[in-house]
Amino acid sequence: MSKKAILPIAAVVVAAGALLLFESHLLWKVQELNLFLFTTLFFEQQMIVPAGFLTWLGTFFTQFLYRPWLGVLLLCVWWLLLMWLTRKAFRIPAAWSALLLVPVALLLIADVDMGYWIYVQKMRGWFFAPTIGTTVFVALVWAGRCMPARYGLRFLFPVVTAVVGYPLFGIYALAAILVAVLVAAVAKEKPSHTLTVEAVIALLCVVAVPLMDYRFLFHHTNIANIWWAGLPVFRILESYPEYYLPYILLAVFFIAVPVIFRFVSL
Repeated sequence: MSKKAILPIAAVVVAAGALLLFESHLLWKVQELNLFLFTTLFFEQQMIVPAGFLTWLGTFFTQFLYRPWLGVLLLCVWWLLLMWLTRKAFRIPAAWSALLLVPVALLLIADVDMGYWIYVQKMRGWFFAPTIGTTVFVALVWAGRCMPARYGLRFLFPVVTAVVGYPLFGIYALAAILVAVLVAAVAKEKPSHTLTVEAVIALLCVVAVPLMDYRFLFHHTNIANIWWAGLPVFRILESYPEYYLPYILLAVFFIAVPVIFRFVSL
């Protein structure tokens, strides 16, 4: 393993130490405000809204912050998995391994910069959910990139991802559909007519599936939030959009990376 490949791992270890050293009170409070019950009823209560499985996973892992070192260790495992998947999905060379730290840093900032929102945050499992969701997003992008052309699997991918992934992971599944098409288009891995058809199908799925789920499946979600399900909510009587900045930068990163490496490889 090269020195440049070791850098992200070392940075994660440093981040873990900083969390335990400087944010131990936050870790304790987060798990104290968290509720997880290993019961069928609790699981069903999470699944009545889009991204319900994501919040269930978030609450499950958050409970381990009762032992801060254990919760942080699990968080680091997710971060390492995220970096590995990002490198595979976006084909980032070892010389550019430092880029893998960008999404981890943004997710870390999103967690520690909550302030008093930890007391009023409506989304359950918010401490782990963005990391898990981003990891699932990257895994789906990789799956879309590796999908073979035979049997129409490339055209089925956005449909299956939207129909199955949106109820489970919300916005992260929808984002994966769009970014997978972007990655294929930038890399020119497929014929132009195939990419056009995929793009149309992807857009239709991203727009139609949340609307259909809102109409027939989920009755506890405001229609204004159906495309953003899976993100923390920063609104009481008015919105506080500045808290969404890490997530906006995260989206910019995953859109920019395939474009950047297209020109780098020329």
